[in-house]
Amino acid sequence: MNLNWKPNSFLERLNQTLLYKLTESLDILDTSIKQECPVITGKLKGSIEKSMDTSVTNKPKCIIVTKAFYAWWVEMGTVKSAPNAFMRRGLAGSITSIRSVFKRN
Repeated sequence: MNLNWKPNSFLERLNQTLLYKLTESLDILDTSIKQECPVITGKLKGSIEKSMDTSVTNKPKCIIVTKAFYAWWVEMGTVKSAPNAFMRRGLAGSITSIRSVFKRN
């Protein structure tokens, strides 16, 4: 029996598949967070940005940030306003969809 194992091509395909699924999951999460974001002026929702960092020792990292300085107070609340946890709700609402992305072939 001759087994022709080529680990490099397998690992390359696996890495491409993983990056594709991570990108798709990042899009799902971004959409979910933006849907949960409260809108008064639209600045908070417009400041939400997504990115993927693949430079750190071949370990991809999905990142979603908001550039609005007041996002923390909206998410966690203040003495005068109740929390509006749009980021946490967005994450919780997208977990099932993200799991299904990784279960697909």
